[in-house]
Amino acid sequence: MTTIAVVSSAALAVLLACGSAQAAGINRAWVSGHGTDAAGCGAPTTPCRSLQYVHDHIIADGGEIDILDPAGYGAIFITKSLSIVNDGVGTAGIQSTSGAPISINVLGAGSTVTLKGLNIDGLGTAVTGIALSAVGKLTISDCLIRHFANDAVDLGPTSTTTLAIIRVTAADNGGDGFHVSPVENGSLTGIVDHSYGIDNGGSGLAVFGANTTGKINVTATNDNFSSNGDGGLVAQGAPGAETVEEVNTIVIAKEDVADYDQIGYDAKIGSVIVFSRSEALIDSLDDTLIESGGFGQSFNNNEFFAVGSMTSDPPH
Repeated sequence: MTTIAVVSSAALAVLLACGSAQAAGINRAWVSGHGTDAAGCGAPTTPCRSLQYVHDHIIADGGEIDILDPAGYGAIFITKSLSIVNDGVGTAGIQSTSGAPISINVLGAGSTVTLKGLNIDGLGTAVTGIALSAVGKLTISDCLIRHFANDAVDLGPTSTTTLAIIRVTAADNGGDGFHVSPVENGSLTGIVDHSYGIDNGGSGLAVFGANTTGKINVTATNDNFSSNGDGGLVAQGAPGAETVEEVNTIVIAKEDVADYDQIGYDAKIGSVIVFSRSEALIDSLDDTLIESGGFGQSFNNNEFFAVGSMTSDPPH
């Protein structure tokens, strides 16, 4: 005899909903140094091992990956909205010897990526710590990024991006600590707050709008951009601006420090740096350099002095 199971419409709806949820992924998953990458991992009691496995197989778009314990969690290429959160369990390491251990390419104006509490290390040979080509909103907080051959953070969005860098240290890299350079029609509005871009071969913070038709507005507050091989804070925009109103790259430097660089603050062509209660002391070439086609505006409450120049530009 053949038995035919009869399923009610309500039960069928539940089964279909569960199947769809599994296919779409879960909204929160955990990783651990003691976890295993396998189908069904992700609960606190059965965590996964690597960030990339969770991204590819477990987590839903817009979900959160939480760190359970100190360990190395491998490189990750992010193509969906995602949060990676270490809330203080110890060192959550992401290392690579080539390329970028964290790459972000998430299309869509509403896309978001958050990175918190990560120790990102290039071991002296990887190119860039965090590389971005597209995302609607990026937040990086409480991270240490070091030992990269080029920039610690290299952001080159092709569309509109909102940025927040909070309590991040970018140190001992061959290029810039924080490099912001939208391309094509990319635009960016962001903050860099209570962060350190120090002891890098390039600049502490470099904001470039020369390769985009879009606008760039960055506010840097309570940051330290000292002891870099080039500038502390460097801005450059698209050429052709004859007035401050026409520049496409604006940086506000408020309560920042740029000591012991070659140039503390450098406003190149097509950019303006606005100074308020900021410092540039004992820089080897100049404290502030306002180049041809660039602009500087000051609230006259800054402390500027350079070894290589007895003049301060703009006024204090």
